[in-house]
Amino acid sequence: MPALIAGMVQASTRHRLLHPSLLTDDERLRGVQVISGLGLIAGVVLSIPLWLSRRAFPLVPRLAFVPSLPPPLDLLALVLLLTLAALIVLRRRPGRVVAGLAILVALLIATDQTRCQPWVFQYVVMLLVAVPPSGEREGADATARLDALRVMVAAIYFWSGIQKLNVVFFGYTSLWLIEPITQYLPEWAGPAIRSGAQAIPFVETFIGIGLLVPRLRRAALMIGVAMHLFVLHVLGPLGHDANSVVWPWNVAMLGFIWLLFTSPRGNFRPAWSSRPALLRRLALIAFAVLPAFNVVGLWDFYLSWSLSSGVKVFGTIHVDDAALGCLPESVRRQVKTVDGANVISVWDWALDVLNVPPYPERWVYRRLRDQLCVCDPRRDLIAFEIWAPARWRETEPETYRCGDVW
Repeated sequence: MPALIAGMVQASTRHRLLHPSLLTDDERLRGVQVISGLGLIAGVVLSIPLWLSRRAFPLVPRLAFVPSLPPPLDLLALVLLLTLAALIVLRRRPGRVVAGLAILVALLIATDQTRCQPWVFQYVVMLLVAVPPSGEREGADATARLDALRVMVAAIYFWSGIQKLNVVFFGYTSLWLIEPITQYLPEWAGPAIRSGAQAIPFVETFIGIGLLVPRLRRAALMIGVAMHLFVLHVLGPLGHDANSVVWPWNVAMLGFIWLLFTSPRGNFRPAWSSRPALLRRLALIAFAVLPAFNVVGLWDFYLSWSLSSGVKVFGTIHVDDAALGCLPESVRRQVKTVDGANVISVWDWALDVLNVPPYPERWVYRRLRDQLCVCDPRRDLIAFEIWAPARWRETEPETYRCGDVW
């Protein structure tokens, strides 16, 4: 009899997952917790060196005086991070575990800002919103928490689309994205596909708006599913085979929109007004409002959902032969000869070592300067070329040497 009951429960669960409109609010919240935990585990496993202190790409704390975790404490912190994420997946009520996870991630990011990848930020904040407040019973305020999560996810699509409205995305990134598709199509279809790629920012912005508008939700949901399948193809093994750390993120986003937007709700006022509301309000502001300030340089690019948009601070490092021998072997391996010069692409360096892009802010290059310029006693042997974000027009690089003030 117990086996029969267990089988019936499993069959019922499968049926409800295939028909998510039947899910209760508590089941949806639990689904968000499980997807976030699994997504975090997958992302961390795909970027193990990112979470360690001894590695070939420098740690870049936002505050220079913050010390790193020495080995083996860094490894213990990594194991604890994965353990807490696994407990979130396994425990039905992981409230205290989520709090511990958020504190640990904040400490790890304080020692290295590169760890504040968009998917890390999203998973942790969504977990904080998805669990009941401390001391509250399960189911308390579930509607308000779900509505907040819906607005947060929709804001990701909206701002990701807005960030792609720039000359780099239209002129390069969009064309790179569709290369795995155009190579299999007849030549006459190429111009149409390339023109369609120019619509990606508008499609993504529509998804963000449509998910919050009842009459548009079904269309936005279907387009969102198609978009993530497209991204998984072009970035996956059958496409560019690039940036594998975002593969599980795209799978997680599929799960989020399926869980959160397959219900008829259209009133999101409780997300802001229902109490206790402080944490939800802070999350909503961070996801939906603060990205607008990125345009004027008052909010970080990655926290504004600019990944894959082409809008970022990008830099290369030029090293004179006289300073090259002083650099660690792990750094010298990143040097490529370009027009007779020794050049390090910081983007390629981070991806090669950490399997994540570098944190795209100007101050990151000052941290790299502080660590690399010890090999430049003359203060003019190592130069940093930095491209400012190109939104409306292409920009020229600014060049700084170790002896410059910048």
